[in-house]
Amino acid sequence: MASTPVIVETPGRTAAKYAYEPESNAFVLKRILPVGMILPYDFGFVPGTCAEDGDPLDAMVLSEVQTFPGCRIECRLIGAITATQSEPDEPKPVRNDFLLVVPKESVMWADVSELEQLPRGFIDQLERFFQGYHAMERELFVPLERLDAAAAAGLIERTRRALKQSA
Repeated sequence: MASTPVIVETPGRTAAKYAYEPESNAFVLKRILPVGMILPYDFGFVPGTCAEDGDPLDAMVLSEVQTFPGCRIECRLIGAITATQSEPDEPKPVRNDFLLVVPKESVMWADVSELEQLPRGFIDQLERFFQGYHAMERELFVPLERLDAAAAAGLIERTRRALKQSA
């Protein structure tokens, strides 16, 4: 399977949430998480994609190292979690899917190529993390489906086509 490039927005193991701002070509501090809450792994996006929420497709990088905002990592796609997100003043939920990837250079995750190879309960914990993370912003995050690597690759292709059609 071809590698998937991911641009890190927010390093894992930090309470600072960053976001890439195309207008200024910079990473800006978006929010500070409450005491005791940290992003478990690096979180970023796949360039050249456009998800339903209008942003590039999100990706969580399962890695044994912490990087920095703007770091480009060539990754192996292992799956995705599809979900909806809604805000109190928005009656219609918006899809907010995210990919799960492993750096091609990983040692610890080197043998993982599919979600089913992750430790038991791992995905449940990630879904609960995102539910809590969104609840802080008074948003509702609802996991829908877990996709294997092949289905997740199809998600990337659909978001690339969506970007081309909107151009």
